[in-house]
Amino acid sequence: MHVARIILGAQASMMIGYITEAGFALLDVMGATHPGEILAMVDPTNDASNHVIKKFGFEFWELAVVSGYLDNLYRRTSI
Repeated sequence: MHVARIILGAQASMMIGYITEAGFALLDVMGATHPGEILAMVDPTNDASNHVIKKFGFEFWELAVVSGYLDNLYRRTSI
C-alpha cells in the first residue's frame, strides 16, 4: 500500500522512472534465477511497449501468432 501511494503521488516522468527501474530489477532477478534466454511478446501496434522492451535490452526476433494474437516476439539473453 505504501508503494502504491508513492507511485500515485509521483509526477508522470517519475512514474516512468519507477517502471523502468522495476523492469530492470525484475530482469536482474530473472537472470539470476533462470539463466538463458528470456522471451517477451508485444502487440505490434503498441509503439510505446515496443520501444520500452528494446530499452530493456531485448532484440526483435520474429512476428508470430501466439494464442490467436499476432505478436512481436523479442528475446534477451540473461547475463
